[in-house]
Amino acid sequence: MVITHSHSDHLLDTPYIARRLGVPVWGNESTDTLLRLHGLPGCPQVLAGGETFTIGPFTVEACKTRHGLVAFGKAPFPGRISPDLHPPLRVWHYRHGEPPLLIFVTAGGRTIFHQGTANLIDNLLPERRVGSAWVCVSGHMYTPDFVPRLLRRVHPERMIPFHFEDFSRPLAADTPTLPGSDPRAFGRQVRAAAPEVEIVVPKPYERIPF
Repeated sequence: MVITHSHSDHLLDTPYIARRLGVPVWGNESTDTLLRLHGLPGCPQVLAGGETFTIGPFTVEACKTRHGLVAFGKAPFPGRISPDLHPPLRVWHYRHGEPPLLIFVTAGGRTIFHQGTANLIDNLLPERRVGSAWVCVSGHMYTPDFVPRLLRRVHPERMIPFHFEDFSRPLAADTPTLPGSDPRAFGRQVRAAAPEVEIVVPKPYERIPF
């Protein structure tokens, strides 16, 4: 498993999955801290951005980024998870960790791009052509020129917006979107900048081929 940052909506169930499946977890230092708080081995490699490593048939390239700005134009729960905490943790204990990461995953001659937070550091994001780009749309409106800046670096055949549902509620077809996170409105921005890119808005529990 690869974790892009350590907020609760990304990391909360990671110790359970890692223990149940017996799989290693890669992530930033706060991901490593949380695993150890739960009595698990830390990350095989703590990621700071710029690493390339393999997991079975997958090659993963990690890139440093900033966390997107969300409520009141600020990054929620910044900083690092404290190693002095004792599980179970509260949601505000899940700091995003340093640094948040973007990842490219390649297997079978195909590459996907995963952006778990809507921000970027332009000169640290390599220019790549990818089969698909999975892009967090929560808070994207607070990042200046987010869509054109991203598309200058990442050139996808199709783009899949995600992280738009209100994750404080059960996931269902009628789960409301977070404020300012309409994936269809985001898709219109993408089409305006790159009309050749296919937009796929995922439905709950839908299987989307790699």
